[in-house]
Parts: sequence; C-alpha cells; structure tokens
Amino acid sequence: MKKKPNLLIHFNFEKSVDPGKINAYIDKLVAAGIPDSWPPFFDYGFIDSERRSQLKNLYKTYDLKIRGDG
Repeated sequence: MKKKPNLLIHFNFEKSVDPGKINAYIDKLVAAGIPDSWPPFFDYGFIDSERRSQLKNLYKTYDLKIRGDG
C-alpha cells in the first residue's frame, strides 16, 4: 500500500492578506483536531498569542502521533 506524502508547509503572507480570514482558517484547523498531515506553519506577525499557542499544541500533538508516542 502506498503511503500519502507528509508535507511540511510554511505560509508567509503579504500585508494585503486579511488577517481575519487567516485567523478563521487557524480556528478551523484547531477545531478539527489532530490532522492527517503536518499542520501548516504560519508567519506569526498577525496571529494573536492564543492562536499561536493553539497551533503550537497542534504541532506537538501531531508530532507525538507520527512518532507513535500519542
């Protein structure tokens, strides 16, 4: 059986991007729980500390999942 590729994606947005839309996307990621692949990394310039913390927890939880510790 062929395995899905595990991608590591980094987003760096231009200033013209609406932070509200990015924050809504982050909220959806967090609400969905542990993803099947790495959650994307974001440029934290406009992300508030609560969302930043939630994303870090999501990364840690996913890391534990793929390493078999969680």
